[in-house]
Amino acid sequence: MLNTEKPASISKANLPFFISWVVIFIWLFTYFCPFGKFYNESSILLQKAGNISPYFCVWFFSCILIALSLQAKNYIPRACFSMSACLFFAAVIAASNEPRVIIISFVCFSACLGHVFVSANFAFFIILSNQEKFYSMLIIILVLGSFMALKPFLNSTFITAVSFALLSVLLVCSYLYRKSDQIPRDTGTKPPLRAFSLMPVVFVVQVLNDVIAPAAMIRLTDLTARSQEVLFFYGILAGIAATFFLQRVLSLNICNMLNISLALSAVGFVLGFMNGTGQILIPVFFGMAYAAGIVNIYYLSGFLVGKYQSELFYRIGLVLSGTYYISSLFIIKKPMQTEFLPPGNVLAFASIMLVIVFFLFTPLLIKILYGEEQLGGTCRPDRIQNSSLEEQLREKKLTPAEIQVCKLLLEGYTLRQISSIISKSYSTVNTYYSSIYRKLGIQSKTELILQFRDYIGS
Repeated sequence: MLNTEKPASISKANLPFFISWVVIFIWLFTYFCPFGKFYNESSILLQKAGNISPYFCVWFFSCILIALSLQAKNYIPRACFSMSACLFFAAVIAASNEPRVIIISFVCFSACLGHVFVSANFAFFIILSNQEKFYSMLIIILVLGSFMALKPFLNSTFITAVSFALLSVLLVCSYLYRKSDQIPRDTGTKPPLRAFSLMPVVFVVQVLNDVIAPAAMIRLTDLTARSQEVLFFYGILAGIAATFFLQRVLSLNICNMLNISLALSAVGFVLGFMNGTGQILIPVFFGMAYAAGIVNIYYLSGFLVGKYQSELFYRIGLVLSGTYYISSLFIIKKPMQTEFLPPGNVLAFASIMLVIVFFLFTPLLIKILYGEEQLGGTCRPDRIQNSSLEEQLREKKLTPAEIQVCKLLLEGYTLRQISSIISKSYSTVNTYYSSIYRKLGIQSKTELILQFRDYIGS
């Protein structure tokens, strides 16, 4: 029967995809992506790699090549082979002292990891439910913050062991991909141009939290790096708690959550103008902004990509976000680590202006994201709860009769049973059935169930 209650937070069928997304995100930001304050250089793999930037580029282009050249139903089941290769090359890197062997192995490792990441990333955006996306990001930010806070207490051997343990978990999850029937076919849906308005929002939130804020802390405070990390972690804890309460309990909308994140960043920059104890709060506010901003920007991205079930939209988003990270690495992050970084007050002023501009454009953003053409009147990403199925079907241009048939199909009735229930001929019901599939861009009942799985009870 159709579900009117709040669904389970994490479904058993999606558990391998949920775990793999959490694990690979944590692995990348802890061991591979030199952004924010989570990067840990003491792993044996990173010590032997030296400069990680070239391998990061190999990983990025591997992601793009796989996502653009293959459909998810072809590359996701094969992720287990790439994950097996990752573990093999990681072992070679750890055991070898020959520079050429290490370089070749790291290139192969990075390319294979790109395949695994694209598979887990696709699962996050297309397969996981909205609740699963929300909770996965909360867990990720919490674990990343904990790893950062525990850095001084972890030796190189332990950090490397954790790295291999996480890769082993990914191997198990990627093997389970092969047995999953959750991978939908590409519907060929073309999202409206308004949907792409999300991209600059993603850039603003990510560049503030991943690049500008960590660099600004160096100039805005006299605190040691260790003190900054501890206070930043406290901010993350507060940000996670606030995000969970505001969205899970009070159902605050995503646009307001992003504004809160940017406001917290602005407070952090304003405190940079002050002397004394006010500076101690700068990392705390930046940590709160990071937790609220990153959780919600991924949640919003996941909501929209999942809504359209479009590999085209997913691929464009992947290319643009990857381009952002590459540009951040070579255009923004590197200069900000040098003497060319502007004085703290100039950086604070420029960042505050950026936040104000975002605030000014918030009404337009809300109109775009919450407009009837975009998300529908009751399809609200501000709520973890499911929206109205009927509104979703109306948005797909289904007629009232087709909506009735679609609901009965989701309840498990056959076409002949539906014919009897609604007192119409079998041929008429079959016509509705064909029209429903055409409008939804699907070819089977399995795809129908996958597309509206959030509305189906156990």
